[in-house]
Amino acid sequence: MRRNRRGFVGGRKKPDGPAALRPSVDSLTPRAYIPRAMKIISLNVGRPRLAVWNGQPISTGIYKSPVGERVMLRTLNLDGDRQADLSVHGGPLKAAYAYPSEHYDYSRG
Repeated sequence: MRRNRRGFVGGRKKPDGPAALRPSVDSLTPRAYIPRAMKIISLNVGRPRLAVWNGQPISTGIYKSPVGERVMLRTLNLDGDRQADLSVHGGPLKAAYAYPSEHYDYSRG
């Protein structure tokens, strides 16, 4: 029995040919994975402001404006950006959000 690179014992031989391009069950990342380059079209920041929703005033951070210079991404958010509802926005795991440009037409609809 052979050990793979993570130390697991396995009796199978590594595939050759087209099968070698398929994702490997015993690897952390598929061998055929090729990341696509993304381009930042606009970087937007803003601070919460009051809006009326269902007749009630609410604080929302949805209104953002594009910036023309570099902005530092911090642990909690981008410089110059704040969130209204910190229970679901901002913080170490939600400091930035990427929105695909392909969705804009639907959103404007």
